[in-house]
Amino acid sequence: MGVPPGRNARMLVELRSHNRDDTVEAEGWPETRREGRRIGVQEIRLRVRSHSIEVREGERLVWTSSQALSFETGYLYLQMSSHSNYAARSIYFTRVRID
Repeated sequence: MGVPPGRNARMLVELRSHNRDDTVEAEGWPETRREGRRIGVQEIRLRVRSHSIEVREGERLVWTSSQALSFETGYLYLQMSSHSNYAARSIYFTRVRID
């Protein structure tokens, strides 16, 4: 999010509840790290623990929900989106596992 295609990228974590989208993590954008970071292979983990959600990148904790979960089921969307002014890009998801 927020960087031109082909060089850098930025992680974005959003929650959707009751038809409302909330950005909960954007790596400090737009206040800091406006340039993003190099594109590469990442290991992302989403964990439900003690009635909360954790998002990890490798071993680094990216975000933890501060409120207890209030749902029994949910959806995980893995997507790459781009601004309409930029050329189409590809992103690949491998080894998606649900335990």
